[in-house]
Amino acid sequence: MSVNYYNNGTLKNISGGGGGAVSYTTEEVPTGGTWVDGKPIYRKVITTAPTLTSSSGIYTYDFAETITGVETVVEMKGFFNSNTSTTNGYFLPLPEVSYYDQAHMIELVLYEGIVRLITKTQINLSTTSSWQVIIEYTKIN
Repeated sequence: MSVNYYNNGTLKNISGGGGGAVSYTTEEVPTGGTWVDGKPIYRKVITTAPTLTSSSGIYTYDFAETITGVETVVEMKGFFNSNTSTTNGYFLPLPEVSYYDQAHMIELVLYEGIVRLITKTQINLSTTSSWQVIIEYTKIN
């Protein structure tokens, strides 16, 4: 499969392998798929660390990159790697759901173009070594 798209005024092409191969990039790219309303689906991967923007009872962390013109979020998922001396590192999926304790739940939302993490427990950003958030969406015409 081959998909042509424009990025910052430059025509680009993604050529995927057969058998449903999927590519990931930090640039906004069309997936080649369409949503139920017939609109093309786009994908972008965010790999920058978020910053703490609010800590009044609920902790909010915002990623610096914004995604504009989103009409429908098709899927949003990701993970972060916590590399601490006590755990030898682990990967935590996003969003993270805890059946035992709501304080450890982490929501992943898109708010006014900003990808945001919301949790009741403060995340130690100094021990988090990598972030990956994958968002697929349709755009406003």
